[in-house]
Amino acid sequence: MTLSVKVSPSYPWAVIPQQVKDYGNGHREERKLLEEHFKYYKDFRNESNCPPWVIGQRVGFEVLSPVSVNMTEIRDLQFSSEEDPQQIAKIFDLTDFWARPGGYIGVSRNSWIRSFVYRNLENQWQSMFIPNGHGTIEWHLGIQVSIPDGYYLQISNHPASNLTIPSGILTKKQLEHQNTTGGMSLAIEPRHTQIMRMDPIAKITLLHRDSIQAQLETE
Repeated sequence: MTLSVKVSPSYPWAVIPQQVKDYGNGHREERKLLEEHFKYYKDFRNESNCPPWVIGQRVGFEVLSPVSVNMTEIRDLQFSSEEDPQQIAKIFDLTDFWARPGGYIGVSRNSWIRSFVYRNLENQWQSMFIPNGHGTIEWHLGIQVSIPDGYYLQISNHPASNLTIPSGILTKKQLEHQNTTGGMSLAIEPRHTQIMRMDPIAKITLLHRDSIQAQLETE
C-alpha cells in the first residue's frame, strides 16, 4: 500500500506542497562540462555525487511560499498580560503588541509583518505572520494537511531557502486541530531576505511512530 500525505488549500491564495526537486541535476551537468571543456577547475567532489546526500534531498515534500515578501529580522519582548503595554512601549521602544497564550509579545515596527492580512474561514481579518517569541514568526500557510495513523510530520530547513526553520514534529492530532482553524502553520526565524511566491521555504517529511520511539543500543 502506498503511503500518502493529503493536502488541500483552505484559501484561494494557498500553495500546495510539491515533491522535492532534484537539486543535484544542475551540479551534475556543471561537473560534466568542467570535465570535458576546462583544463584546471574541476568539481568531482560535489555533493551531488554523494548518494547519501542525493537520497537525503529527495526525501519529503517542499513547502512553498504563498506570497512574495521582503523579510527582516525582528526584535521582540515577552511580558505578562498584567503589564501596561503603553508603559512597556515607552521603556523598550516597542510599537506593536500581539496577544499570545500566556501574555503579550511586543515588537518594534516591521511593516512586512502587518502587510499580509487575509480573510479567514470565520470571515474575519487575520494576520498571516504572527510573532512567536525569541525572534521567530508563526507563518500561516492556508493549507490543510492529513497524515496516516501511526505517523508524524517532521518540519525542517530546505536546502534552497535562506530561511531558518526550527526543526519540529507535528502529530496527527495537532494537524487535525490546525485544519479546523484554517490550516497548517510553521515557525520561521526571519532574516533580511526576499522571498517570492512559489519559492521553497521548508521541507516536510513523513515519519513512522517507530522511528520516533527508537532506542539507542551500545555494545
